[in-house]
Formats: sequence, structure tokens, C-alpha cells
Amino acid sequence: MREVAQSAGGSDLYDGDGAPEGATSAGGVKRRGEVSGPAGRENKVPLEYNRNLIPRAKQLRKEMTPQEKHLWYDFLSKYPARFQRQKTIDNYIVDFYCFSAKLVIELDGGQHYTEDGVAYDAERTKILESYGLKVIRFANPDIMNRFKSVCEAIDKAVKDCHPSSRRLRTAPSSRGGLGKPPS
Repeated sequence: MREVAQSAGGSDLYDGDGAPEGATSAGGVKRRGEVSGPAGRENKVPLEYNRNLIPRAKQLRKEMTPQEKHLWYDFLSKYPARFQRQKTIDNYIVDFYCFSAKLVIELDGGQHYTEDGVAYDAERTKILESYGLKVIRFANPDIMNRFKSVCEAIDKAVKDCHPSSRRLRTAPSSRGGLGKPPS
């Protein structure tokens, strides 16, 4: 996840598919969708995003780190459940987001392991979890050195968050694409 400054202007509500729905409410906040609240409660909590962060998210998609590129091109872009990269949620840009599983994936470089970085990540995670999202984190070296294990962990997290996806063929094969589920 990238740190971003809160900019002036309102925030939007987003359902993960990029298609506008509903009308603009007083104050300029658009309701595009809802996600389930914590612990699967029946009430819905809107997933907000700051529309002023969209240009920065687009720029970050063009300037992905080697680890982000590897995870995206060699696994997530081919995954049966749709993932988005560099997704704006609240006043943050998360590395990867799966709307159907309510899952955020973060790749952490060295700056995340300082005392300030750990505290800041904990606060961001708390905010994202308040939307009913699950946040999982991987260190950059894990992407490069334990790629298959990372993919299996993501596959398990999607299936745990989205039980209907248990039938998906999602684990990476030895050739780098998607193959049979882990045994």
C-alpha cells in the first residue's frame, strides 16, 4: 500500500467494478456499491475512495515494482476471481484488491519495517478492515523467493473469504501459469 495525502474534495463510494451506479448524494459523494460489514453482518458499509487519487493510482499502475509486476502478470491477472491493481480505497492506494472476496493484498518493501512504517501500516489495516475487508501482506523477498507459496496463500485467502470460489482452479503450476489447486 502506498501512503497518500488526503486531498481537498469529497470521496466516492465504490463497488469494485468501475461502473457508476446510483445518484449523487448531498455533498457530492456517489454511491456506487456496498460491501458487507464486519463479521458478515447484514448491514452494508460503503467502500469509499478519494477520486482525487485516481490519477496517482493510474501512474502507479504504469510504474509497478518488479515484485508487483511478477505477482500481477504471473498470477493475479490470470486468477479466476477478478483482482484490481493500485486500487483506491478510502484515502489509500492498495496494491491489489479483489472485490468478490473483499481481499486486499499488500507487498511490503523495506520502508514498511521501520517503527513508523509498522505503526502506519497497522492504522491503514484497521481502516481497511473497518470496511469489512481482509488485508494480507507479503514481504518483497517472498514474492521473488517463495512465489508458489505466496500464490497458494492468496488462493487460500480468496477461498476463505469467498466460499463459492472453492471450485476454482487457481494454484500456480510449475510453468508459472494457473494450474490445479494445491493438495
